Amino acid sequence: MSTYSYSRDEKLKKQKLIDQLFQKRKSVNAFPVKAFYAFPEEKMDVALKAGVGTSKRNFKRAVHRNRVKRLLREAWRLNKPELQNILANSPQQMIVFLHYSDRILPTQEFIGEKVKILVQKLIQAANENLAKNS
Repeated sequence: MSTYSYSRDEKLKKQKLIDQLFQKRKSVNAFPVKAFYAFPEEKMDVALKAGVGTSKRNFKRAVHRNRVKRLLREAWRLNKPELQNILANSPQQMIVFLHYSDRILPTQEFIGEKVKILVQKLIQAANENLAKNS
C-alpha cells in the first residue's frame, strides 16, 4: 500500500471512535484549521484514523463544504506519512478530526501549509504521550 494513500481503513467512520474522540479530545490549532485528536483505548486495525469536516453555518452551499473537505483530505493525505511513521514505530494509536472554521473558501496551497503545521504539532503530542506512558 502506498504511503500517500487515504484508504477506507484510515477514515474515521465508527460512531464509537468519533464519540470517544469528542469526549476525550485535545486539540491543536493552525487557524483556520483545527485538529482534534485522542488516543483510543480499544485496538484499531490501523495506527492512525482521520476525518474532516466544516460547518454548514460558514458554508451554506454544499458545493463549497464539499470542496473544503476535499482540500482537507488531500492535504492530510500528502502530509500524514511522517506522523504514520512515528505511530508505526510505537505501540500507540491516534484518531484525528480536521475542522475548517473560516468563512472564506481556501486555496489548496493555504490548506496544505496549515495541515503541515498541524501534523508537526500532532507528532509532538504523540511523542509527549509516549513519554508520559513509558
